[in-house]
Amino acid sequence: RICYDGIELLSMVLSKVKSNFISARSDNDGIISANFVCYKHYSENQKRAILDAANIAGYSDSKLHSVENCIRAIFSRKQPMTINDEAKTILFYDIGSSQTGVYIIKFFFDKSPETVVSIESKMGASEFDYDIFDHFRDFINSKYKVDIKPGTKKGNRLMRACRKLREILSTIPEASTTVENLCEDSDIPLTLSRSELETISVSTFNAFAALVQAAIAKAGNKVMNEISGIEFMGGGTRMPLLQTLVEDISAIKGFKMDDAALACGAAILGTSEKDPEEIKAIGMSEEEIKIAQKNEENMANDDKEKEAKEEKLNELEGIILSMRSAMGGKSSSLLPSDILSPYLNEVEDWIYSEESSTSNLEKMCEKLEKTKRDLKEMCNEYYAEEDKKRMKIEEALEEEAKRAAIERQNDPNALDEEMDRDSRKLKKPDR
Repeated sequence: RICYDGIELLSMVLSKVKSNFISARSDNDGIISANFVCYKHYSENQKRAILDAANIAGYSDSKLHSVENCIRAIFSRKQPMTINDEAKTILFYDIGSSQTGVYIIKFFFDKSPETVVSIESKMGASEFDYDIFDHFRDFINSKYKVDIKPGTKKGNRLMRACRKLREILSTIPEASTTVENLCEDSDIPLTLSRSELETISVSTFNAFAALVQAAIAKAGNKVMNEISGIEFMGGGTRMPLLQTLVEDISAIKGFKMDDAALACGAAILGTSEKDPEEIKAIGMSEEEIKIAQKNEENMANDDKEKEAKEEKLNELEGIILSMRSAMGGKSSSLLPSDILSPYLNEVEDWIYSEESSTSNLEKMCEKLEKTKRDLKEMCNEYYAEEDKKRMKIEEALEEEAKRAAIERQNDPNALDEEMDRDSRKLKKPDR
């Protein structure tokens, strides 16, 4: 049994993000820096763990940036001040899965933005998920006599359903879903309305309201009267219940910023080399980083080999299915059924055997190539006939392409007519 700590697990995620980015960008040289949004409640050790994980994942440089600095950067970029603009005060309301923040920031043309209020909390939108979970746990226990405990497989399925209901209620007044196999041999349908959500989550809503009230009290009446806009950030602010909480207090309609707004703000700060968080905690030593990087490299190589092996196994399975289908097709008379059928059974048995599951990529490739050679020798007449059919189709397609090119040369409107022609009722080779 292999155990990983939080730093190693985060480095795996960051390594995957990096590899996806490199594969999607042909102009990238593989040197990537990372910039992270950092909340106030992160401890020094947590901050250091993030940077160590990025280092293990192979990022050339990593920085942490505070939420308010990220907000300043992205909002200044999206809505730059002009010389004729007066200073404007914006309230930013950020609710993620496990944190919430209220920020009031002043923006100017001739100087850097000023943070008037910055209040953060560890509670997030997932608090509502727990309320919904408790509600349906009581309901299921009462109706079906089954107690769904948190942290169990059934509990996790119910929690995912509760999160789904909350997200659906962000767009429509009533939501429904079904949780599979929650009770013995039965699925449980769940329905929740916005009014029911308000009833079962009164204490959670009051906690969010208290956070907003604390920000308002800290800002004072003068600053609150100067607020000219509200910007919502994070998935939790999609909930109408939480949007109206701020809008009712300020009487201003809020707008939802992009989900990646904070991340973009961090990226802007990273390129401008401004305001990185100073980390005081001592992290992993250089030697420990090198060992962790080597372990990460080995795991990444194992994953690549596993994926390649599965591709070869799928190809082998595809060949078996294709040949079985051919035995009942038009060219079945060209196949030696008496020896082909037992051979296909033998290969299929190997696919599901222990030898197959323990084989490495090299052995899987050898088995695939041997199967192809055996089938070519065994079914030589069939493959020769299939090659003739394929060549005939390719020649017909080439002739059609030449004909179409001549038509387009003689008549410029022929291409438009050809594109408008409905070919769905034609036989497949003619489409």
